[in-house]
Amino acid sequence: MNKVTNRCSLTARVLSAMALLALPVWAMAEAFGHGSFGEFANSALIPIVAIFMVFGAPLIALVVIVYFVMRGRQRRQQLQKETIQQFLDAGQQVPDAVLYQQTPETRPEQYLRQGIVLVGLGAGVFIFLTALTGIQIGSLGLVFVAVGIAQMIVWKLSKNNGVARD
Repeated sequence: MNKVTNRCSLTARVLSAMALLALPVWAMAEAFGHGSFGEFANSALIPIVAIFMVFGAPLIALVVIVYFVMRGRQRRQQLQKETIQQFLDAGQQVPDAVLYQQTPETRPEQYLRQGIVLVGLGAGVFIFLTALTGIQIGSLGLVFVAVGIAQMIVWKLSKNNGVARD
C-alpha cells in the first residue's frame, strides 16, 4: 500500500509541475496579444519545447539519476544502522559483513548468464533492424553480441582461475 501511495503522490507532483509549466506559457500568450492559446502554441511552443529538450532534459535526467542513487545509498546506510542496533540490543557481536557492508562476490555463472542474454538480445536486434532498415542500422545489434561474448570470455577465464585455485 505504501508503494501505491508513493506512486500516486509522485503522479500528483508531476501533474502539478506540468500545470505550473503551462501557466507561464498561457500568460505569455495573453501578454503578447495572441487571440488564443492555440495560436500561440502553434507559433512559439515548439521552439520553447525544442530548446528545453536540448538543454533541459539531459540536466533533469542527470538530477533524477543522482537523486535516486543518493536516496538508495541513504536507505542502505539506514538499514545498516538499524541492523547494527538490533545486534547491539540483542547483546550479540556485530558480524564484520554487516559492519563493513561487504557485497557478495559475483559467481562465474552470472557472467555466463549475462553473456548468453546479451548475445541473444544482440542477435535479435541485429535481425530485426537489418530486416527493417538495412545492414547499416542493423549492425548496432552487433554491439550487444560483442559485449555478450566478452561476458562469456570473462566467465571462461574466471572458471579457469577457480579451478587453478582448488
